This record gives sequence, C-alpha cells and structure tokens, in this order.
Amino acid sequence: MLLEPFLIDLRREVIFAAMIAVGLLFLTWLLSYCLKRMLLRLFPPKTFSAGIVSKRFEVKWKDKKAYTVYYMTFQPEHGGRAEYKTSSEDYALSATGDNGVLSLHMGKFKSFERS
Repeated sequence: MLLEPFLIDLRREVIFAAMIAVGLLFLTWLLSYCLKRMLLRLFPPKTFSAGIVSKRFEVKWKDKKAYTVYYMTFQPEHGGRAEYKTSSEDYALSATGDNGVLSLHMGKFKSFERS
C-alpha cells in the first residue's frame, strides 16, 4: 500500500519514455524518407545504353556468417568501363553480352533493363 503512489508515478514515467522513443523513431524515419525524396529530385537517375562486359561475385564473412556480394561490369556506348555492386536478382537475370539501359543514381547502380 505504501508503494502504490510510487508505482503509479513509475508507470507514468515508463509510458512517457516509451512515447518519446516511438516519437524519435518516427521522426528518424520521416527525416530519412524526406531526405531520399529530396535526393531523387535534386539528382535524378542517369540512364544510358550499355552492355555487360563481365560478372563476378565475392563471398564474405561477418560474425561467422557468409554472404555474397555481386558485381557486374558495364561498358557504355560512349566508352569506358565501370563495375557496380548489384543485387542477386539483377545478377541472376543478366548475362555477359547483354545490352540494355543502365540506370545510375548518384553514381550507384540502380537497375539494368535488357533490350
């Protein structure tokens, strides 16, 4: 009975702290979302014709778990070559020699549409 007022105050503080934590998480998500939208508007994706010159993958280890990183090398029509990290899906659906449209956003691989 003596501790009941103390427990009620403690519950209020815990609920208040939880509400602040949820609010901070929401604000972090909102800021991230707005920043991504702003970057897409300021720096739209660049697209150009390119062909796949080579593909490779690399198996890495982290905390006793293996994961695979996939890379594809593209050669644009205007010359030069560049290698980009890609998703496993893009890697699997593409073959060396494929031609299509390469999309980059801020210098990073976004997509490759075969023609």
